[in-house]
Amino acid sequence: MTFNAAVEAIMPLVESGNKDIPFIISKRNGEYEIDYLSVKPEKFQEALKYIREHDSFAVMLTGHDLAKGSFPYVYDRILNERLRAEYEHAPVKDANPRELHALMNLMEENIGEFSSEVTDYLTIYDKPLAALYDMTPISLISGNPDFDYDYDKVEDFVDAVENHINDLLNNRKKQEIPKEIEGSEQSDKRIIEGYEEKLCVQLAGKFVVLAENPKDADPYFVCNIKYDNPLGFEERYDGAVTNDYLEAMREFITRVDSLLGTLEAERTESGLPIQTLTAAECIKGSQNADWEGKLIIIKPEILTPELRDLNNRTPD
Repeated sequence: MTFNAAVEAIMPLVESGNKDIPFIISKRNGEYEIDYLSVKPEKFQEALKYIREHDSFAVMLTGHDLAKGSFPYVYDRILNERLRAEYEHAPVKDANPRELHALMNLMEENIGEFSSEVTDYLTIYDKPLAALYDMTPISLISGNPDFDYDYDKVEDFVDAVENHINDLLNNRKKQEIPKEIEGSEQSDKRIIEGYEEKLCVQLAGKFVVLAENPKDADPYFVCNIKYDNPLGFEERYDGAVTNDYLEAMREFITRVDSLLGTLEAERTESGLPIQTLTAAECIKGSQNADWEGKLIIIKPEILTPELRDLNNRTPD
């Protein structure tokens, strides 16, 4: 589920102020998940530790912790909790420690100043604090030793981040969405954190990418990519690096195989015959008909091969 959906799901617990049912919000395989804990209190931290093996920034809270807050309050609080977990468990590579400290404290006190587009964008990232650090064009360190960050720069910082993300929103189709129509030229290779895409397979609405950066100590990078988030951005998750090409290729193949398994399970559950829909199924002159509430067959080449069957027919 999306971050928004996860927050919606826990709102009844928040509104009741229930302090007896802890829950953990984590991000696994690019999706946010909620685990409600039924174990004894002394096992809570053990459960969190286990889930953090899959998501280092998982956070554990109760309805009581969120003070019966509104949806925006809960949304911002949980996002800040995840930013804090990232700050404590995964220091941003090559970051100035004082700048990072100032950024973290600024976010905790001013996250409500950002638009929903910005916060929705941050939830897409596996490492949102690192993404924010990269977007920061100014120093946030205060000249006053009594302050964690320069309060006078908050407005400039918020404007800079808003402008950066608005630019991405305005150009996302051109920059990020691969060309899928038959006969089109292949889209430019992705550059992901300095790694250039070498292999890419699309299955089940997701992509698996193997990329390379010969100059890095770990030159091979594998990740998954999807676009089904509120902003339609390219969302990269489960990134892994290695200095062993065979290990990287094995990881790449394993992820492709996992997506194949998902598709096979969906096909089995549907019970529909494997039949490709083609132009032969179209009704002559149907382009001028009223198709509201009816089945529409579109040009099959627009769809990826695994979606060109009865199981994926879509009513208007």
